Amino acid sequence: MKGSISFEERRKIALDILRYINSICRQNDIQYSLFSGTALGAIRHGGFIPWDDDIDIALLAPDYERLTKILRNDERYRLLLPENGKYNRFFAKLCDKNSYVSQDGYNDIEELGIWVDIFPLNNAGNDLEEAKKFAQLCKEQEKKFVDFVGAKHYYQASKKSYEMIKRPLYFIPAQLYRAGWEQNKMRTLELMRSKNDRPMRYVSSNTVCAGCEVFEKDLFDHLVEVPFEDGSYLIVRDFDKFLNIKYGDYMTLPPEKERVPHHLGKYQWRESAVN
Repeated sequence: MKGSISFEERRKIALDILRYINSICRQNDIQYSLFSGTALGAIRHGGFIPWDDDIDIALLAPDYERLTKILRNDERYRLLLPENGKYNRFFAKLCDKNSYVSQDGYNDIEELGIWVDIFPLNNAGNDLEEAKKFAQLCKEQEKKFVDFVGAKHYYQASKKSYEMIKRPLYFIPAQLYRAGWEQNKMRTLELMRSKNDRPMRYVSSNTVCAGCEVFEKDLFDHLVEVPFEDGSYLIVRDFDKFLNIKYGDYMTLPPEKERVPHHLGKYQWRESAVN
C-alpha cells in the first residue's frame, strides 16, 4: 500500500461516490434517501456530522434492486453485495477502487475500499407490532450469523466473549466452515427479503448496522432536496418524523465524549491508486 488516507480525504472520496450515485438515480428515476447519520448530518449540520466520515443512503426494495443491478458492472467503482464471497453484511457498499480499508469484522476483504453504504428497506408487515416482531426476528438471525463468523465489530462484544466464540472455529475444517458460513448468510438474507413479494405498510432495514427501526413505507415515497456539504441530495420530506424515530431529540448534540468516529481501522491508498 502507498500510504494512509486522512480523515478529510476519506470524506472527499465518500462524497464523490455519493455524487455518482445521485447522478445515476436521477438519470434512472430511482428514489433514494439520505439515511442514518448522513440524514442527521444533513439536517443538523448541513453536511457530515463533524466527527463522522461515512455516508449512508436507503431505498425501498424495488429501487434498491434497480440501483444495484445498474452498479454491478460499474467500471468506476466496485459494488459489494451480500451475495459476494467474503463480504459479510446484508446491504450493499459502493467502494472506491483506489483505497483499501481494513477493519474488525470484515474478514480481510481485499475489494473493500472507502465506501457509501446502500441499505435496502425491506417489507416488514402491515401492522406495526407485526413489523417490529419481524425486524427483531431478522436481528436475531443476523446475530446467529455473526456468532458463527465471530465478528466482534458488529456488536462491540467484549474481547473475552469474542475469543470464546472464535476459539472453537480453529478446529473446524476450512471447507466445512466455509459451507456453514455461506448457509448462515443466505438463510439470513432470505429471511430479510421474505416479505418483499407482496405489498405491506411497514418497512425496515432489518440489519443491526442500520438500527432495525420500522418505518411507514409511504414515508419514503415523498422526498425533498437538502444541502449536504457542497451539493443537494434527497431525503424523506418528513425528515423530522424519520429522525425522531431513529434518534429521538436529534437536534441535541451527544455528550462530548461520544463525539468520536465510529469506523476505526486502517485506510490506505492501493499501489495502483491514481491520486
